[in-house]
Amino acid sequence: MDNNVPPMMLADMMPEITTIKKPTPILLAAGMSQRMGGFNKLLMPINGVPMVRQMALTLVAFADVPPVVVLGHEATQVEAVLDGIALTMITNAQYKSGQMSSVTAGLIAAGEAVCYMICLADLPLLTAADCAALFAAHKKAGIGQITVPVQREDGKFARRGNPIIIPASARQKIIKGETNLGCRGLLNNHPDLIYPFDSCAKGFYVDIDTQDAFRDTTGQMPDARMITS
Repeated sequence: MDNNVPPMMLADMMPEITTIKKPTPILLAAGMSQRMGGFNKLLMPINGVPMVRQMALTLVAFADVPPVVVLGHEATQVEAVLDGIALTMITNAQYKSGQMSSVTAGLIAAGEAVCYMICLADLPLLTAADCAALFAAHKKAGIGQITVPVQREDGKFARRGNPIIIPASARQKIIKGETNLGCRGLLNNHPDLIYPFDSCAKGFYVDIDTQDAFRDTTGQMPDARMITS
């Protein structure tokens, strides 16, 4: 290298080092807990903390930016247990129409980002380390691919987990209704769209949809007295 090149010019010649920003998390907390026998599962305690609050804290610990939380069913109560956490909270007025309406609302509220982590609010075993492992896998995904945690048996997809990471290029397709992230057969029928992340981590697969699932996870049956006002 020419020793006579001024130091400022040398700095300009150095290759630019860039880092991939972490995904913007979108926490789906609008559902009606229809299989929970009258309880709002998001308000039920996991280790003494309402499940939705625990999920929000997990995403905050992982993310670079405040997660977007999509509210709907019993929005006031859910918002109350999230008090004091740095979040962007919105209410999806169309939450009864299904989960994809909340995904769409969350993507619109999140604005432009490098990628998005779409997370269900009933994954009590999910950790920030799980999120980091999923993100590390996503860095290897092809252009436009959605990264999904999976378990396989005999080479076939046996189990799909959550959360998932979608690229910025998928945002408009989802907002326009061209891609349904929850449709059956997405993994097997659209392999070009999916980047599978093979993992056995329980945090991706243990969700709480029923009273029995709550009992299996916590050792207790749900009780209205567990929910603090």
